[in-house]
Amino acid sequence: MSHEPGAPGPQQPGPWAAPGAGKGPPPIPRAPEAPGPSPYAGAYGQGPQYPQGPAMGQYAYGQGQFRPPPPTGQAVAAMVLGILGCVLLASCWGAAIALITSVIGLVLAVKAKRGIARGELGGQAQATAGFVLNIIALVLSALIALALVLVFTVWRDGLEEVDPAPTYEGRAAAVVLSE
Repeated sequence: MSHEPGAPGPQQPGPWAAPGAGKGPPPIPRAPEAPGPSPYAGAYGQGPQYPQGPAMGQYAYGQGQFRPPPPTGQAVAAMVLGILGCVLLASCWGAAIALITSVIGLVLAVKAKRGIARGELGGQAQATAGFVLNIIALVLSALIALALVLVFTVWRDGLEEVDPAPTYEGRAAAVVLSE
């Protein structure tokens, strides 16, 4: 007796039979086969599939993993102190503070540049910017501090001798006393 896979057998009722009329559970349906290649492969944003590269942070064979280290605190602090020193030069008394901050920033910049040269630290651009800005702030603040010292000590005596004429109040007091 030949039996077709889709045809009901002697123990199975027909497709219009009441549920539960047959013996045993119904057969499990088979999954449809995958469709062939679509003629519209390039339509609707479905372009050709290219092989994916390595995941982020991983490198393919033959590629070196060279990333410069992130900037260190020394390099960033040197740059910030250099910017602060240049901004403080705008006021007379800020030049004295800039003299101190630029020396500290210069020390930090030199330490950062040495660590970068050994390959231990990162942030070469910040260290170089801090080095240059701190030198500028140091030189200008030293010149301003020198000018302030000269104005308040040496040149002050010369300024008092140039204007020997009495003021208006001094002449008024002289007139009142002479009468």
